[in-house]
Amino acid sequence: MFLKRWSEEQSNTASKDLFKRRSEDLPVVQSPLFQGPFQSHLQFFMWKELLQVVEPRPDLLKLRDDNSSLTVSEDKRSFHYAPESWRQPPLSMDLMNYGHRLGCLVGGSLVKRCVNVPQTFPLFSTNEFSNGQHYWEVEVGQRSFWCVGVTNHFLKFENQKYFSCKRDKSVEVSLRGVLRRVGVYLDCSSPGLSFYDAESMKQIVSVDCTGLVFPVSAYFNIQQREPDKNPIIICRY
Repeated sequence: MFLKRWSEEQSNTASKDLFKRRSEDLPVVQSPLFQGPFQSHLQFFMWKELLQVVEPRPDLLKLRDDNSSLTVSEDKRSFHYAPESWRQPPLSMDLMNYGHRLGCLVGGSLVKRCVNVPQTFPLFSTNEFSNGQHYWEVEVGQRSFWCVGVTNHFLKFENQKYFSCKRDKSVEVSLRGVLRRVGVYLDCSSPGLSFYDAESMKQIVSVDCTGLVFPVSAYFNIQQREPDKNPIIICRY
């Protein structure tokens, strides 16, 4: 009995000494570790992994419906290019003849004889953010042009290239592959904005938002496209 107790005490002492020696070699980190969305939304990313077996709560981000050139879905979670003029009655013959004298007529709409430069059409969320951390995902599909982010700070895809943009400044972002779904993480306290490939959760770029005026809304922008069969979709979970 004595030998057994003595042996256990020696074993415990050796384990403590071993642990102490190992802990002395561990470095002390003075600065806080920034983990981006994983710091405040770790549960969310774990939730995504369980989508096959649970029914999660949907995200609450909603879109405004105040751009006459865009059609927003009834649930306010997707939109595409479809101006109101497409849904108006056809033009009268007198107006059509007048249109031919001015320029040309395409699809029932008057078009002047000029170089066709695609227009862009912005849209914002009804949600406004002033504090805390927020994350949402946007499905951009196969569009040739799009912008996703917040007011004056966003990620842009144009001419097969990606750009990190804020106000009047843009910087090209090196990225392999093509994004189909973009994750947007907004930290109002930093303030900072990060973009992710939402399919792999790999970070694309982080943007310093110092000077950003709150509240801000989620921001989207697309180009004229006829017909537009690829809506921008705010993802459900």
